[in-house]
Amino acid sequence: MKFKLNDTFELSALASLDMVDSKLWVVLIGVNFYRCTSKTLKGAVNDVEKMELYLKGLGREPMELSTFTATSSQGSNSQIPIDDRSVWPTYENITSKLNQITQDSSPGDFVYIQFSGHGAKQPTTQEYSEQNGTDVALTLFDEAQGSRYLRGLDLARLLEDMMNKNLILTIALDCCFSGSITRDNHSPTVRGLAWDDEIDAAYPPKELIDCPSTAHDLRVQRDAYWKFEWLQNPRGFTLLTACSPHEIAKELECKDDNKYYGALTFFLLDTLRRTYSPATQLKIQSLYDRVCASFCALWDEQTPMLLGNRDVAFLGSTCLPTAEYIAVYRKDGSLRMRIGHEQRVCVNDEYEVYPRAVPDSERRSLTDGPVKAKVTAVRNLECDLTELETIQVTSDIRTGWMARPVKHFPGQPVFVKLVDLSSSATEWENSVEGNPCVYLTNDSFSVDKLRHYHVRLNEKMEYEILDDSCEKFDNVPAISNSSSNSVNRVIGAIEHIEKYKLTKTLQNPSPSPMLENSFKVRFEGPDGDELDSERTMEISENCKLGVIFQNVSQLRLYLSLYYLNPEWQVVGLTRKGGGPDYIIIEPQNSDSGNKGTWRSRIKMTIPQDLKLAGQNSCEDVLKVFVTMKPTSFSMLTQGRLGTSDVSTRGGSSHLSDFSASLAVPHRSPSLDGGTDDTGWTTKKFTIRTHVVTEGEGEGESQKV
Repeated sequence: MKFKLNDTFELSALASLDMVDSKLWVVLIGVNFYRCTSKTLKGAVNDVEKMELYLKGLGREPMELSTFTATSSQGSNSQIPIDDRSVWPTYENITSKLNQITQDSSPGDFVYIQFSGHGAKQPTTQEYSEQNGTDVALTLFDEAQGSRYLRGLDLARLLEDMMNKNLILTIALDCCFSGSITRDNHSPTVRGLAWDDEIDAAYPPKELIDCPSTAHDLRVQRDAYWKFEWLQNPRGFTLLTACSPHEIAKELECKDDNKYYGALTFFLLDTLRRTYSPATQLKIQSLYDRVCASFCALWDEQTPMLLGNRDVAFLGSTCLPTAEYIAVYRKDGSLRMRIGHEQRVCVNDEYEVYPRAVPDSERRSLTDGPVKAKVTAVRNLECDLTELETIQVTSDIRTGWMARPVKHFPGQPVFVKLVDLSSSATEWENSVEGNPCVYLTNDSFSVDKLRHYHVRLNEKMEYEILDDSCEKFDNVPAISNSSSNSVNRVIGAIEHIEKYKLTKTLQNPSPSPMLENSFKVRFEGPDGDELDSERTMEISENCKLGVIFQNVSQLRLYLSLYYLNPEWQVVGLTRKGGGPDYIIIEPQNSDSGNKGTWRSRIKMTIPQDLKLAGQNSCEDVLKVFVTMKPTSFSMLTQGRLGTSDVSTRGGSSHLSDFSASLAVPHRSPSLDGGTDDTGWTTKKFTIRTHVVTEGEGEGESQKV
């Protein structure tokens, strides 16, 4: 199959490059040449040459760009690349250049590093290795041995030096580390090799003296600790990889020039040409979503991964916050999004589709877009859209445009009853006008009480949010009636509570029995005794709760963990500190030594605000999501109640956004009528943490 690269790109007239004060340092590494001809690649050098041409075309100054290539000679048995020695991608050249950037750069400078070539994976027993006992390396050229590994730990040390100088790093790896490639079964378009013991012996790893902080235990909210190998948790920088650890990265042939390119570089460049301008910040998360949409539409054999800092701009600093967007793509003549029934998408849901993800503060000033569209068909994890109305848009919707939900048609809306607030009824009616999820009612509540609320004014002239029985919610602060947007803040708080409750009760009504029986989840107290997870687990404050997930099947499973705390906050534990959307749990394999088990510990504490309020215990809920395909549940996350000012005016609401796209999968399901392997399931566990009383040991917990 051949692919077409979109070369049309126009810089905005507003692109005043004088606004860029920080220097951009670029290191591009492309390795086609390997002495064993069966390992030689076709497109790695093309990748860096095309990326170099693109970056120079931006006209950005100041910029220092360094390119290292190993090009194969056609029809020759040469033992060295045809490139000048000064640009060979050797261990010495690459590490020297990275050290030089660290020395010569200034805090706040931007660094972009791209590697195109072969990746490799080696079993190891080092503590810094990833969970399944392996570490990864980039395969560079070496004149003496033919190849040399730039090991993960060595690269992590170099990157840590840059981070310590407050440089802003983005790294793209167009290779794979699947470890499944053998010397006897290797395609010239596959970018991964089996580990070579001869190369390993020629250049043994340096003695492990000081493990970089990126490989240390990472502290997250509620003092949960995780251990990740550097590649899986690039704390302090942004990492874009060509595929998941178990997948194979391939090269694609471009029909424009009949040249090969890495799939990641191909779609990354295509997306940048269509969307990026130095005058407009492009959030890394948005860029990634667009690249994934292109993979989904044209090459679904790979699943790119984004790790680390998602909130920075591409080649820039921290972006303005934006609402959650969903990438759209065209396939088989239809406009599609990768959300469906499992994300509670409904026919006739409406979206606004923009050429790029737009911060809320900029949306009204746009001169191009949006396109209004509605859902016409819904499948398991995918839906079809049709255009409704175009507002000042100059082109049709393309793959990679971004959609935000503006109207959702839920089967069960939220009803709010005002208690003795007839004088302000008009203000309330205006505030909920156009909100598809929140309705005012004067009727008595009889059914589905979980979605019913009361609102009243207390003696301090503060709004109080009550449940269906007019009882106050725990840890929901009253909202002053003195501000001009107080009604909108109350509605926003109700939506926040409702979203939390939906997350807490979320489940798959028809989970796959095969998936349900594919894993076990166990919990251990601080003394190692197993806890009874069928009921609320009791644990003393500051004790560590052990979590053990075991894959007991032959399936590859994807694990995501979210915890819900008593301050109405939902935190993605696997994503915390730059971690991935999910953890891949391979099946047990005695040959590789993989036990199919993932372990971690969570140190349980009681929030200080609750202690100050006199509470000596609290309940947390841990939600464990298990899927059979890479799936992100990032839409579940939300901050503590009261940390953001939520307005529901303008025909949209945060609850509607949430209901319309509860989880954004990275891969589309099988639509050919075959076996659906996109199943998901979730388990809910409750933990009660209590203050240690006199005479009670800190290590005590409820046991089986």
